[in-house]
Formats: sequence, C-alpha cells, structure tokens
Amino acid sequence: MQLLENCSDGIRLVDLEFRVLYVNQAMTELSGISEEEHLRQQCFESLCGNHCGGGNCPVRMMKSTPQSTIMRVEKFVRGGRAVPCELKASPWRDSRGRVVGVLEAFRDLSDLAELEDELEISSHELRIQVEMVRQKSDALKEVLDQISSDKSSLGFHIRKQVEIAVLPQLKYLQSKCGPTEKRHLKLIRKALDEITSPFAQRLDAQKASLSARESEICNLIVQGMSTKEIAENLGTSPGTVEQQRKRIRKKLGISGCKSNLESYLRSLK
Repeated sequence: MQLLENCSDGIRLVDLEFRVLYVNQAMTELSGISEEEHLRQQCFESLCGNHCGGGNCPVRMMKSTPQSTIMRVEKFVRGGRAVPCELKASPWRDSRGRVVGVLEAFRDLSDLAELEDELEISSHELRIQVEMVRQKSDALKEVLDQISSDKSSLGFHIRKQVEIAVLPQLKYLQSKCGPTEKRHLKLIRKALDEITSPFAQRLDAQKASLSARESEICNLIVQGMSTKEIAENLGTSPGTVEQQRKRIRKKLGISGCKSNLESYLRSLK
C-alpha cells in the first residue's frame, strides 16, 4: 500500500459490490472528499462520473470480461465540478486468482484539456486567417486580371487611333518626300506597329530594365538592321551601338551565351 500512497495518481480499490475499500491521499485531493467519506459510500456515490452505470463501468466490465483498460472520463468532484481524467482500470484478484474487484487509477487531465481547448481556439483562428488570405488572394487575382484586360483594351485603342489618325498622315508624307525621308518614315511606321505588339510586351516582361535607347535598338535589330545601319539611323557610331548591344545582352541574361541577339529578340515576337 505504501507504493500506492506515493503514487501521484488518484487510486482506489472497489469490490464487485461497488464498495470502496481503499483510497490514497492523491484520490482525496482529487475528489475533495475525505478517506472516511469514500469508505462509507459506494464508488458511484463518492466519485460519480459520466461512465458510471453504463457499459463502461469498470466494475461491470470486470464481472463480464476481466482485463485492464484505459479510458477518458469525467469525474464530478465536490462542488459539482467536472474533472477530465484518464482512468486505468485493472482487475483486482485474490490469492486464488479470482477477480474480486477493480483497481482504479485516475490522472487529472485538466491542464491537458486546457491546452487542447487553447489549441482548438488557435486552430480556429488560423483557419479564419487562412480563409482571409485566400479571399484577399482571390480579390488580388481579380484586380490583376482586370488590369491585364484594361491593358489589352488600351493597346487595342491605341492601335486603332494610330491606324485612323497617324498612318494616313505618314502615307501622305511618304508620297511627297525623297528616298532618305521615306526610309525614316518607314521606320516610324514599324515603330508604331510595335507599340502594342506582343514583342514589346514580352520584352517588357523580361524585366531587364532596358533604357529607352536600348529598347529602340532592340526594335531596330528585330527589323533586320545591321549595327552600321542602326548607327546611321540613330546618328551615332557603330562602336557605340556595339557597346549598347553588349549591355542589352547582359540585361537579358544571355551575355556569354552563343545565342544570337537578333534570334533571341525574334523569339519574343
């Protein structure tokens, strides 16, 4: 019995007639009932639980199928307070091996139950936050889709305005000017065609941070112009254009690669 007295779990011995024969100090502290009160009452009177009187009653179980079992129960201690407990019930046998009662060990799970409640609250709050993030993500996607749609619509509007208001004037000027001016007007028209083209959008999507002059050179390269022709068109030297081509390759991430700049740019069209 000294071993049971030193146990931190609440221990009691109950015979097959539901009489309490022994309780340790931990049991009196758990229940709030003195040892004398336990011993003069039946087990379901001194420490009633939600399993008492049913199929999970340890005494009834030992009468039918005597074997050890562990279950989660609630015991109602003095004052009517429900205490969540882990109950370990084992058959208690006499010297002949006959089952004459049950040895019950109750472990107070109040702290664990509080942690479980806190975890459930935290899980619920996390689910709410996840749902809020999902809703914000959906809203952001709708905004981005709308921006993309507006961008496409704006590109279409710009192209229409160019076709209606600008191209007729270019065509008229081409009929009135000389070969050199016609070549420049032709380049202007190609540049206007590129304003809303997939090439301009894909080149921008590379996020290469190209300068306005570098973007202009890219357009001239795609039009099939050589370094010398680009230099003449921009009023600069071929060496300067070559340096700018090198910077473009570096910004596009193809510096040091065998990929031809013109081929790479045409792949974006």
